[in-house]
Amino acid sequence: MTRLLFALSVLLAVTGCNPGPTEKPGIDALVGEYALSSESKKFLEDRKSYKSISRSVVTLRKDGTVSVTGLPDCYADPFDKGDNKFLTGQGRWEIENTDFGYGITLTIEDGGTLKAGIYHGSTILIKGRIPPFKLQFGIGDPDSDEFITYEKTNG
Repeated sequence: MTRLLFALSVLLAVTGCNPGPTEKPGIDALVGEYALSSESKKFLEDRKSYKSISRSVVTLRKDGTVSVTGLPDCYADPFDKGDNKFLTGQGRWEIENTDFGYGITLTIEDGGTLKAGIYHGSTILIKGRIPPFKLQFGIGDPDSDEFITYEKTNG
């Protein structure tokens, strides 16, 4: 009986901490434009001292390309010491199975203000059990439990 209660509590803790999809979402369920949520704008202003929030959008296309416009630089700084700037970039995206659920991995190309490189799905989690999904970008140290969320605005 003790083992059963322990197993149930672990299951509840895991599903409560990661309200993401239980199965890998299809590409069609994720394609679209995602805008920074109002809660995330408030978080950036109140906790990260951003003076004003620029248009911040992530666009996932069916052909596997991605466009990032106005990404707060605190996401791209591993020490969470952004300069209250907003970054842009182009590249490719794919769905990744991570230790924290399903995420989106971005491979950003040279040419934008977002540094070229790979931004792993463990820092960009897919949230929501069913479409429309949200994208949750982790900020700084993963143990800080700070993130910004993008909500789907169209299909």
